[in-house]
Amino acid sequence: MFFSIVSLYSNEISQTNEPRYSVLEDGTLMIVKAEEKDGGTYECMAKSLAGEAKSSRANMETRRPIIPQTRPRFVQLPKDADVKEGDPFILNCSAIGSPAPNITWFLNDSPILSNDTRRSGSRLGGLRVEAAGRQDGGIFQCTATNPLGKISAIAKVNVLSKFLTFSLPFDWNCSYTPTVCLF
Repeated sequence: MFFSIVSLYSNEISQTNEPRYSVLEDGTLMIVKAEEKDGGTYECMAKSLAGEAKSSRANMETRRPIIPQTRPRFVQLPKDADVKEGDPFILNCSAIGSPAPNITWFLNDSPILSNDTRRSGSRLGGLRVEAAGRQDGGIFQCTATNPLGKISAIAKVNVLSKFLTFSLPFDWNCSYTPTVCLF
């Protein structure tokens, strides 16, 4: 007996059109890794020399899998750093959760704005500073937020002057002269 494969609405499905579809020996339609687009009304039609017969229609509903929602959780925390004035630096910070948390950065309790031309956040949560200036020293805070919660982590950044500084012993008397003597 010859069976036509299966009709979805008015479109005929065959193994050549979609390799995920197959008809088992007993006439059952098998859909491997069903997707949202597979939802619809199906009916089976059997054809032979004696004629043809159709099954009653069957509706298949597809739903997206339910992904459990979770609070944000850090997988990488920012670390304290000493950086030289004028050098670039990166603070890494990443978090997971469902839905994926949004990462925002603060410096000394002020938000780092997205239009800041020297500081930029990455899609994964890191923060890059192009050329460290004295204004970049302080407490950086990485905050991860989703509908289920908010977490924060901090790192202290010290910006070291590019000029050599030193202190004279307290018992030396110095006066301004155009000449410097080193002993």
